[in-house]
Amino acid sequence: MKEITELPAWVVMWVVAGSLGVLFKSMVFVREGGRERVDPRFFLWVGTDVSAFRLDRAIMPARSIGLWSPLAFLLAGFPALMLAGGGENVLLTGWLGLVAMLCLMHFGGFDLLAAFWTRLGYPVERIMQAPWLAASLAEFWGQRWNRAFSDWARGHVFRPLVRKWGTGAGTFAGFLASGLAHELVISFPAGAGWGLPTLYFLFQGGGVLVQRKWKRLRRPTLTLAAVLLPAPLLFHPPFIREVFAPMITFLTSSN
Repeated sequence: MKEITELPAWVVMWVVAGSLGVLFKSMVFVREGGRERVDPRFFLWVGTDVSAFRLDRAIMPARSIGLWSPLAFLLAGFPALMLAGGGENVLLTGWLGLVAMLCLMHFGGFDLLAAFWTRLGYPVERIMQAPWLAASLAEFWGQRWNRAFSDWARGHVFRPLVRKWGTGAGTFAGFLASGLAHELVISFPAGAGWGLPTLYFLFQGGGVLVQRKWKRLRRPTLTLAAVLLPAPLLFHPPFIREVFAPMITFLTSSN
């Protein structure tokens, strides 16, 4: 642990995030039958849905998917990253850096990786599915945003608890799991802000239940507002100052 904490905080963030990713994928791999049922190439894809890598699946002909969207995000992400690195305000650097990295990774690089696997005949689903079109929080978190986590949580947290204790308990458990995972990725490397990411995701879980009861609240504008307005709880100031802004400065430094 001492060796880990002596690393730059942003390196610790990536070590923890990568470790959680491998853990989640390993849990899915084992649950679905391991090497006897799942192609190990599954570990070379960022998602946690094994459907495209099942050994007993029907062979899919190679096909291509659109590249305009990921290329556009990449083209937007690089100048945003450089702009973020050139700023003097730490919080502005961190937040603009977050936007840049989302463009470069989740909406850009990961989509290109999805296109690569699909072209090889492994019809993976993009992990980002136009989240700005979500009409509800359930749709946003369950179907459109970061499918790598939501697919894992659905199979290992949500469905088991729904069967045992009902939809409300399963919903809050899924968002609690997301909160705890983000505590490790965000608050742990920052060394502060504990509890804020969990509070953010419990708020999202409450919003899901509220929209489920009052359907008139299922609107894209209200949904995006519920996601974005409390975002400083998730990406709290200690994380921006101590982890993300230093990473952006390092990535854009000419030295």
